[in-house]
Parts: sequence; structure tokens; C-alpha cells
Amino acid sequence: MRLQALGQPRTVEGRSPSGPLLLYDARCSVCRRFVSLVIHADTRGTISIAPLDGRHGDAMRRACPVFGARESAVWIPRQGPALAQSDAILAVLQHLGGSWKRLGDAGALVPRGFRNGAYRWFAGHRRWFGWLGLGELDASVRSRTLEEPAREDWYDYRR
Repeated sequence: MRLQALGQPRTVEGRSPSGPLLLYDARCSVCRRFVSLVIHADTRGTISIAPLDGRHGDAMRRACPVFGARESAVWIPRQGPALAQSDAILAVLQHLGGSWKRLGDAGALVPRGFRNGAYRWFAGHRRWFGWLGLGELDASVRSRTLEEPAREDWYDYRR
């Protein structure tokens, strides 16, 4: 199976040296629930997470120009190229191993065009899933989140 790579960045500024990094949309309730599931299923404790709209997401966009703000999941493995959209989700599942790996392998059999089309449709309509609520990430998930500096400019509308 071959997943579509976004580029060939080997390192991203400030990333955890201990394992792969999953960038996600922290404002999306579905994304937050997926990240929580991943962290709890990662029995080896190797995956780190960070929000896409922070310093790590910015570094990824600089390191890999193909990557755009529209992505809602980006997987940066310890070795190899970064992956986005459905390829990122499948790579995360494969990394988890066991039944998750089998699910990821099965998902990879679906043609990429169809998978990414469905992924983009879902990402574009995720506001419909707002009823899930954002909820707070629990302590085990927060402990695997890479630290982000405070950003006072997030709400600066004068820019």
C-alpha cells in the first residue's frame, strides 16, 4: 500500500523527537474526539499531538508548501514524508497496530480519490456535527500535546 505524501520534510521545528506527530483542527469536535481515541489507543505512548493553527502547523506549512490551511489532519511520521487527509488518518491507524492497523489497511484499499473526496465533504460539513460538543481533552491527551506559546494575536482584528 502506498499513501500519498505531501512532501519530504524530515523534521518540523519544535516537534517531539520521541515519535510521530499528529496535527489536528482543535476547533473541530470530531477531530478532538478522534485525537482522544488515538491517544488512548496508542499503548506504546509514541504519538504526540498539536493543533494545526499553532506553531507546529505553521512550521509544517513552511516545510511543505503543498500543505494548505484546508487540511484538518496531518501525520508527520518519525521517518518519511508528511501525509494529509485520508492518508493521514489511515497512517495513524496503521501506526496504532493490532485491529486498528487492519482497519487502516482495509481503508487503504479504497481508491484515494474516493477517500479524499469523502474526507473533504465530511470536513466541509463538520459544523453539522457540532452537537458532539468540543469537550475538554482529558489529562492523558493533554500530556501528549506539544506546548504552544500563548498567541494574543489570535483575536487581533486590526491585522
